[in-house]
Amino acid sequence: MNRDRELLLRYLDGSLSSEEITRLERRLSTDKSLNEEMATLRAIEGTMSAERPEGFGAFFVDRTLKALHPEPGLRALSLYDSLRWVFLRTAAAGLAVMMVLSVLNLLDYQGLDVTSTWVEAAFGLPSTTVEDAFTFGFI
Repeated sequence: MNRDRELLLRYLDGSLSSEEITRLERRLSTDKSLNEEMATLRAIEGTMSAERPEGFGAFFVDRTLKALHPEPGLRALSLYDSLRWVFLRTAAAGLAVMMVLSVLNLLDYQGLDVTSTWVEAAFGLPSTTVEDAFTFGFI
């Protein structure tokens, strides 16, 4: 932080001696850039004093400490346990959706090509031929 800005901040804070205030005010009357810096700092100070800080609600510290240090006998969930809990539920839901879609595709199996296997029908894939494999470069 440059010396002028530090002086201006101390001036706004009221921590300058009377001699320093006199010198600074004399400089402010002649130095345009210093005067602009003072106007900027006053605007920032006005904005900050006008803003009302948001609160965290009643008993924030108590709630935080209780979450960090649960009651004796209770085990706090680690990150691994939390992620495992979420993953297991997500995997179970995904498996259920996949099963429903597979059953719906198998029910529509009659509408697919006769050469389709049940795997192709379950995943809704078109039947493939050797000619298709040559076309896409698989063989």
